[in-house]
Amino acid sequence: MGDIRSFVPDSASQNSNVLSIDPYALVEALLGQKVNKPASVGSDSLQSGYDDLDMKIEAGLLRERDIRPDSPPKDVSVGAANPYLLVEALLGRNIDKFSINSAKIISNVLQTDYDELFDMKHCSVLFAGLKLNEKERKAEKLSEKDMKILNERDL
Repeated sequence: MGDIRSFVPDSASQNSNVLSIDPYALVEALLGQKVNKPASVGSDSLQSGYDDLDMKIEAGLLRERDIRPDSPPKDVSVGAANPYLLVEALLGRNIDKFSINSAKIISNVLQTDYDELFDMKHCSVLFAGLKLNEKERKAEKLSEKDMKILNERDL
């Protein structure tokens, strides 16, 4: 059995060395018996088995699928479907959705009782840009003059 360690110069820095361990020599040392190596794997490089793989993406395949970004939304004055995501965006950090305190955090940040958030008659921020027509019991879009866009200082 030989030494399982070898020092390989690091390409990022000429002064530092990276320790490379031959996996077959390590297994032989742990098992105490000889392990047969496949013919294509050499002890000099761990990457030698990957040299045969062709990982190139052909440009023609990308053109055939015609990958394009989504078009921008036509109506941006609509509410948020998920209050958790709205609060996470305002706070700049994640909220544990399974915590007992998450409803309290949402209520405090949005300055609305949690139960009223999902009811349109309370003018919830989740339905921004919409108002409830109580006679017909349906949502109607607000005109731009009826909407007020808040700045960060307003929060």
